Amino acid sequence: MRITEGQLRRIIREELLEESYQGFKDRTSDLSYSVNMWQDPTFEEHPAEKKIARDVKRIWAEEADHAFMDSVVKIHWVQAFNDKAAMAKIRDFLSMSRKDEIATTGYLPDSEEFMSSWGAYGVIVKGRVTFAANSMETIGSGFGKNIPDDVRKKYASSGVPKRAMYFRETEKTHGPLPKMDDYILDRESFDTEGAKGLHAGQRVDRRVNEFIVANWKPVAIVRTFKVSHLEVYFDRVRELIEIEKLVGQKKITQDQFEAIVFVDDLDGAAQRALSGASSDEIRSSMEVYDPPDSPGYNPWTLNTYEHIKPALTFTASSPGLRKLGLPILDRKMNTVWASRGS
Repeated sequence: MRITEGQLRRIIREELLEESYQGFKDRTSDLSYSVNMWQDPTFEEHPAEKKIARDVKRIWAEEADHAFMDSVVKIHWVQAFNDKAAMAKIRDFLSMSRKDEIATTGYLPDSEEFMSSWGAYGVIVKGRVTFAANSMETIGSGFGKNIPDDVRKKYASSGVPKRAMYFRETEKTHGPLPKMDDYILDRESFDTEGAKGLHAGQRVDRRVNEFIVANWKPVAIVRTFKVSHLEVYFDRVRELIEIEKLVGQKKITQDQFEAIVFVDDLDGAAQRALSGASSDEIRSSMEVYDPPDSPGYNPWTLNTYEHIKPALTFTASSPGLRKLGLPILDRKMNTVWASRGS
């Protein structure tokens, strides 16, 4: 059987990529650290761990397929439900130093849709990828807003770095979250599920990938009003409003209603409440969202009625985003507002 030149190149490339991933694992086999990033986000008080963290990123950079990293569509999502709120958050984001490392979600360029459980708005950026993993929990780089002003001044010329909070042995403080196979070094190690924000059942999926990007520049704004979690948001608002009326009608108690807002199946929970089930019985018989005071709480899992109410103020008519001076794309990367004035 003859092998074409193209097939030969592909075989060689796959072998090299496999060697690169194995090289990353081999070269970091004796590296391990863990730092409380919330207290020391750039490891200023942990010089030994800082050196290891820098070594991990350096080795990753030497082994990674940067042609693939450049091809990935990288989007920094912002948590906003209307144009006005999004414009303010995106303006703040665009005011950051382009040297500062930022966290993005990565998508293959041939993806049919670009959506996220993190928000309905995002900024597409280009830049140099310095670290990547299929789960954001594998890196745990934290939020830029947690960086103290004195640290920002220290990194004013070079840019504020993002470091992985842990590497390898993290059971002491965080549990065995990161897996070596979770890091992304090439197309073969990229898990497309990590670019999706939702399970099939429309629950928010916490397995969202993370691409750390430095020396970035904004390319366009993504506005995804049909993002699935937002549709779930509105459906849940409407259902809860109807169920809340049962409290006013004294058909269910306030305690029963408060139990209902924490479960997946609102209608089923309401029926159980009407049949006389107690709050504990409602919760114990249904899949329950993580309550706000639990370790796994994520505000995007639509946990509480108070969190859902702001969705009622959602508006989609403001063209204010255009004032930011970037192209505005929809979830399929089609231009929106192309024929509208500002």
